[in-house]
Amino acid sequence: MKERIKEQKSRRCTENGLNGYFTVEASLLLPAVILLIAFIFYLAFFLYNRCVLTQDAYTLAFRGSLFCEREEAAVREGVEEEIRRQSAAKYVGLGNLKRSVEADGKEVSVTVQGGMRVPKQWRLSLEGRAKRICPAQRIRRFRLIKRTVEAAEQAAGESHT
Repeated sequence: MKERIKEQKSRRCTENGLNGYFTVEASLLLPAVILLIAFIFYLAFFLYNRCVLTQDAYTLAFRGSLFCEREEAAVREGVEEEIRRQSAAKYVGLGNLKRSVEADGKEVSVTVQGGMRVPKQWRLSLEGRAKRICPAQRIRRFRLIKRTVEAAEQAAGESHT
């Protein structure tokens, strides 16, 4: 009786075409799909870190550019203070984060370097630059130019009459 039941089951499997090929295909395909999904997650974290680091580098450079009346060493110290205030918790899986600041009379440059902890190290190196401007001095210059032009126009108008 048991042999007859086994024989019927084996006939049903061969009649329906289910000889176990589905199990073999799944055992080959499933690890590849899982690895692909894991790679997509790592790539998303890498792109997120790149965007956040780019934003931070440009923000720090801009903040340093606003120290208009200070010497280069004071600008570097001010930007480094801003770096210490920033939270490293917003980066996902990023290690060995190094930031450097360079400032001269015309420009502030912030360089950020780091790497993601994946089986192979993915490195990031970004730079943000901003020209040193002094908004108050520029506004004063434009107002002075405007007053000078208006005075010249009035003088030219009075000399024609």
